[in-house]
Amino acid sequence: MKQLIFNISGMVILLFHPSTLAEDNIKFEPSRDAYGHPDLQGNWTNRLATPFERPNNLGEQATYSQEEANQLKQSLIEDVSLKAAPIDPNRAAPDSADGVDQSSEDIFTPEITELLMIEGEYRTSIITDPSNGRLPRQTTWMMNDHYGQLRKLATGNADGPELRPPSERCLSVWGPMPPLGGRPLELPNYKIVQTPTHIVFYQELGGTSRIIKMNGNKFPEIIPQWQGDSIGYWDNDTLFVETDNINPLESTFSIPLSKEYSVKEEFKLVSNNEILYKFTVEDPVIYTSSFSGEVILSRMPQGDKIYEYACHEGNYAFPGILAGARRQEMESELEKESLK
Repeated sequence: MKQLIFNISGMVILLFHPSTLAEDNIKFEPSRDAYGHPDLQGNWTNRLATPFERPNNLGEQATYSQEEANQLKQSLIEDVSLKAAPIDPNRAAPDSADGVDQSSEDIFTPEITELLMIEGEYRTSIITDPSNGRLPRQTTWMMNDHYGQLRKLATGNADGPELRPPSERCLSVWGPMPPLGGRPLELPNYKIVQTPTHIVFYQELGGTSRIIKMNGNKFPEIIPQWQGDSIGYWDNDTLFVETDNINPLESTFSIPLSKEYSVKEEFKLVSNNEILYKFTVEDPVIYTSSFSGEVILSRMPQGDKIYEYACHEGNYAFPGILAGARRQEMESELEKESLK
């Protein structure tokens, strides 16, 4: 693997080029399983600071220059240093009007400073098409996904359990797994297990498994799957996967979807420690066109493990979420009465 060394403000930074995407590695021969297919098995991660969607201010700028990449990486490193700094013991109390959220937990979220590089270029986003690197959402998408349809029959996001996301009951976490890298993850780690008839992608976040069938047998469309119905096949040394029939409850703001959502994926070993992953998503109910992207999955260092993600099944706080909404409604009505 090639590396470039830069010295920024006295700090040495190593920027690694994906080895097999360089010209001198075109003849890379992947390791193979007992059946002759490229061996994708192991623990992989796409822990990257590069966002799924390109920031609006970058327009159609698909890549960073070396100088821009250095500056961005330096700012990310400085953010990590600030986060690790001691908290001021004399700080003022937070404004009570701000409410309670999970921002206090952000201090424990691991910071990521690595940028996505493909073919020697630093990408500004994982999405490559459309050219602005952003999801081509229809203006009415919020009315057309599963929750939008329910909101047409209700008045608020907590009118009943049907309007709450499945993550609040530990049914599924952060939306659909395909495409990988499609949403912010504090645990973007995966284990791949490979057999002649099935390939399993296990996602650490949420303890979610996606089973890819290599025999072409699809489930009935009347039985939606949390992670969809995935059919895979090998073409030379590339694994192609086509997924549809994803449960519409998986719709999130990061990747909204409807029953028409489908994903085509490609997985290709480009070095012993890298998988070049490509995807294309289609959903004419939510998007004005298809969108595509690319990312590198990197093999986790030897000794790093995939750990169990424990979730309190059913969410014992779920009744409190609905009760809190009812309380807010009651207080709002009392306030209206007092103003009459």
